[in-house]
Amino acid sequence: AQLLAKGMHGTTFGGNPVVCAAANAVIETIKAEDILANVREQSEVFATLAEHPSVTEVRGRGLMLGVVLDQPLTVDPLDYGLILNRPNPQVLRIVPPLNITAEQAHDGVEKITTMLDDNRAKQGE
Repeated sequence: AQLLAKGMHGTTFGGNPVVCAAANAVIETIKAEDILANVREQSEVFATLAEHPSVTEVRGRGLMLGVVLDQPLTVDPLDYGLILNRPNPQVLRIVPPLNITAEQAHDGVEKITTMLDDNRAKQGE
């Protein structure tokens, strides 16, 4: 606190009444729509990726997941209708919206599985 003089540190969006009202609205929506229960349910759907032979681990919490592969991903997730971050060639970062439906989660797992199957076949070439 002694390092900062008045006016040295500030933020446009931090702590003002509009941002606080928006934060309260988000928290109320999370509670009212039981979003966290949905996160737990859909997280279990994505956890089934651990059963794929190319997957060594599914790590993370909730719907912030890292899928660790036994070999680098050489196919393009966009070709499978997937937008995935790859922090390194052997890790897929999956961060779907917290309100993802069960149908969307299953569809995502199916697409990821197909992509991993194709990647495995390509590596075997």
